[in-house]
Amino acid sequence: MVETLRILHVEDSERDFELIQRAVELSGHDVYGMRVETGDALTAALVDAAWDVVLLDCSMPRFDSLRAIETVRQYDLDLPLILVSGTIGEELAVGLMRAGAADYIMKDNLARLVPAIEREVVDAGHRRARRAAEARLHDRERMLTAAQQVAQLGSWVLPLPAGRVSWSEEVSTIIGGEPPEDAEDLQFFLNAVHPDDREGIEQLIFSAVSSGEEVEVEHRVIHVDGSERWILLQVGSESAADGRPSRLVGTLLDITERKRADQALRDSERKYRLLLEQAADGILVTNDQGRVEIVNSRACEMLGYTPEEFMGRHIESFLEPAELAERPLRAEQLRSGQTLRNERSLRSKGGGYVPTETSSRVLDDGSVQIIIRDITERQEAEAALRRSEQEYRQLFERASDAVIIIDIERELVLDVNPRACELYGIAYDDFVELGLRDLAGHFVNGHAEDAARLLVREMQGHEAEIRHTDGMQLHVLVSASLVEFRGHRCALSIQRDVTDQKRLEEQLRHQALHDALSGLANRALFQDRLEHALSRARQAQYDVAVLVLDLDRFKLINDSLGHDLGDRMLVGVAARLLECVRDGDTVARLGGDEFTILLEGVANMREVTLVAERVTNALRMHFHLDGHDIVVTASVGIAVATHGSGTPETLMSHADVAMYRAKDAGRSGYVIFDPSMNATMLERLELETGLRVAIDRGQLRAHYQPTVDIKSSRVVGMEALVRWEHPTRGQLPPGAFIPLAEEAGLVRMIDQWILGHACRQLAAWTESYRDAPLILNVNVSAQSIQHPDMVRDIAAVLDETGVDPQQLQLEITESVIMADAGATHSRLRHLKELGVRLAIDDFGTGYSSLSYLKRFPVDTLKVDRSFVDGLGTEAEDSAIVEAIISLGRALELQIVAEGVETDVVAHRLQELGCSLGQGYRFARPLPADQFERLLAAGFSVRLDWQSRRAG
Repeated sequence: MVETLRILHVEDSERDFELIQRAVELSGHDVYGMRVETGDALTAALVDAAWDVVLLDCSMPRFDSLRAIETVRQYDLDLPLILVSGTIGEELAVGLMRAGAADYIMKDNLARLVPAIEREVVDAGHRRARRAAEARLHDRERMLTAAQQVAQLGSWVLPLPAGRVSWSEEVSTIIGGEPPEDAEDLQFFLNAVHPDDREGIEQLIFSAVSSGEEVEVEHRVIHVDGSERWILLQVGSESAADGRPSRLVGTLLDITERKRADQALRDSERKYRLLLEQAADGILVTNDQGRVEIVNSRACEMLGYTPEEFMGRHIESFLEPAELAERPLRAEQLRSGQTLRNERSLRSKGGGYVPTETSSRVLDDGSVQIIIRDITERQEAEAALRRSEQEYRQLFERASDAVIIIDIERELVLDVNPRACELYGIAYDDFVELGLRDLAGHFVNGHAEDAARLLVREMQGHEAEIRHTDGMQLHVLVSASLVEFRGHRCALSIQRDVTDQKRLEEQLRHQALHDALSGLANRALFQDRLEHALSRARQAQYDVAVLVLDLDRFKLINDSLGHDLGDRMLVGVAARLLECVRDGDTVARLGGDEFTILLEGVANMREVTLVAERVTNALRMHFHLDGHDIVVTASVGIAVATHGSGTPETLMSHADVAMYRAKDAGRSGYVIFDPSMNATMLERLELETGLRVAIDRGQLRAHYQPTVDIKSSRVVGMEALVRWEHPTRGQLPPGAFIPLAEEAGLVRMIDQWILGHACRQLAAWTESYRDAPLILNVNVSAQSIQHPDMVRDIAAVLDETGVDPQQLQLEITESVIMADAGATHSRLRHLKELGVRLAIDDFGTGYSSLSYLKRFPVDTLKVDRSFVDGLGTEAEDSAIVEAIISLGRALELQIVAEGVETDVVAHRLQELGCSLGQGYRFARPLPADQFERLLAAGFSVRLDWQSRRAG
């Protein structure tokens, strides 16, 4: 990526511009941005500065989005352009993407924006690099073409028996590099010879010296640039007066291009043969004597001969006797350069004749190429056409569409088929006596005069309605063409009954705009009605309100009682919502358990809140389904457009924000949107964006809270807890970011980090403090438990760190266990097979049924702090804790009390028989270095109340 990301925004909203800029900055980029909102400003910005990406709001009312894309593409083909808008129609979106937009991002889903920008900027860089490389390649090809026109011949001379080699300049060109001026051997040349050819060349040179004869060989050399070249090497020796060799002379001719040409020729021949064999038509080539020299497989297949039987055979042997008499004339026509096309029958090997269409022409070398096409099927088709003309009347009579032939000049019906009689309810004899205006009188929703003109003109697919003689109205699709019939200029009117199709279209239209499960309006219909409501409100100066409802904990109902019952409950919710609104209001289901209500013509805010109260009260009433009494609540967000101000997207976004605020406030209520809520949502977005990179930037920390044996005061284990060292907010506890991580799907990533980090720390402490093995407790989220790779990931961490599985205890809440009991049971069983221990965290706050304690392989129960806090002061809490301890003993489970903060609580736990505790009374969660000092002090946490009792 670039160091500073330069973004050009085509955007008419300063607020949206700042929001997008902020979202990109939060991803870690240094950003420079500019906003333009006119075509001239866009052109000026493109000319004056270089940009990495253009973000285009395609919903600007006074700006042509397509013209903007064309402007950017004219300026720079490789500059990526991304659509960033609140809404856009599908047709426009497709058109803009085809015009050159790289991606489309909704403004209410900016989490996709940064990855899209990063991807497109990188791709644009690759495209520019590729274009530059292609330009360089083009230049090199041009230079190579020029170089191929000049033969390159180098030479060298080596005096014998010893002397300095002299080299021509062309040797440097052929081999590359500069030959040494004082070389006394040919090592410079031999070093350039391809390693596979080098030994043979050395022997050849030796042979030239010893035999005195000139030798010649083609071989390869490696040019200094690394390329492989072919040269023709000629070596000979010259003798002195005494007959001994006096010097060795060699010439080097670069034949690389010749070699390439030879290979290209071979490739061309292979391709020609391949095309010849793959041709759909038969191909023959005869010599100037008329004998076959080339034949393809299709010709052999067509006439039944083998290629060997074809070769050398005279073309006349395939012709009928009548054809032979015309051979001289056709030969003369071929020699004149004409291409002859004929239909003729060629003799097959079996003695019969195959009907063909041939095309013959003389090639440059005097040979004749003949292309043969089998026209058996065409002739059969022509015969079938003749038969079809004979059968025309049968087809006319049996046509499924009504066919009416009308004499245009006399305005009379000349002929009709039975289907036309059925369509109109008129007998044939009566039909053919009708005048044009009588026939037009059966058309409804229009004047007979218009229908008369319609029936006698060229047209395709005109929709109309006609009336049957029994009074029933039918939809027809009318097409007409002008024909000659019985010597008259006529109109052939074809009318198709599409009544059933129209009904089906109406049903499909309804299905396209309504939710299939509940019958309510769907998102598309709701959006359309909201747009029209805002438009009317702006004209009439009244208010419009939108309520967004999300059912609370609906997933729990689906998971526990099944999707079929959940769907039936959604239908019941839809029915109750309809009872809470006025006749003119719209109730829609957007999907899942999310509903919306559109209130139009709102006089005051009280009208809106009354609807919200009716909705929340109606949903609190029990649903009776298959013997189950189910109570469901909803969180409702309300947004109001005063006098129709704002856009549908803004109104829906505000209602969504208010709905989430209602959920945060405890659910089962409604919240009215306030502009300050946007700041909260932006803060959540910033936090989520930062959390996505927290691990990569090393911002997560592990703290360890000891688990203490209350009686001996010894540390027997610890719970690993995650902290986020935020760069601006300081250290954040889990409650400040774990819920957000769960919503954003990031909590499994955090689980994996804390598990790996804590296991590596445990391995180090186990090595240093062997006498007291520690139990490491790590919390596991629902997302991790439900992931199919969960067991494999934990096994990999244990294998990597060498931690004994018995030292690792995973803490799981009751709600996580019961969310998908079947799959959870399987994964927990596999974890037990690894040797890992399992604990139920916050025990007592979840499901009332304890049957899962028998089904699931649990080792430890951790008593929730809400019960532990009241020990010694609240009799009910003491009874609950005592019952849990007794239950644990009966099931042979270990009990750990959470939230031990006072001496009184610690003393009471020991009296009740709870041996292990955890809480601020012993120690707060500690960084690793401080926890290790605790271990170095002897694994002991001193308890004041024990000291006082001993004293």
